[in-house]
Amino acid sequence: MTLDSFYAIVSGTCFALVGLWWGVVEFNRDWLKHAETRALAGGIYLSFLIPGVMSLIAQVSGENKIIWRATFVIAAALGIYTSRGHKLRFFKGLKLQGQQRVQGCFVA
Repeated sequence: MTLDSFYAIVSGTCFALVGLWWGVVEFNRDWLKHAETRALAGGIYLSFLIPGVMSLIAQVSGENKIIWRATFVIAAALGIYTSRGHKLRFFKGLKLQGQQRVQGCFVA
């Protein structure tokens, strides 16, 4: 398998999963009413979108290594930033012991 075919498969799969996730979120509109569940839904969306964009840029950039390397660095920074935010939200939810915050989400 060549790198071009690998990136084509990964980007196609990731964008298909983004579309399926949009359908799931659209079906469960009540997730968007609360900040915690909205952030979780956005995190899952980004976990499919970021690798898809990375693979697409790597595929389109061709022999220009600067473009795809810069894209991978930006995507890594965005992933670290959003993961840190989810981690902080999770531990904040654990500190509120005895309070049920959102049904099915962060119940302590």
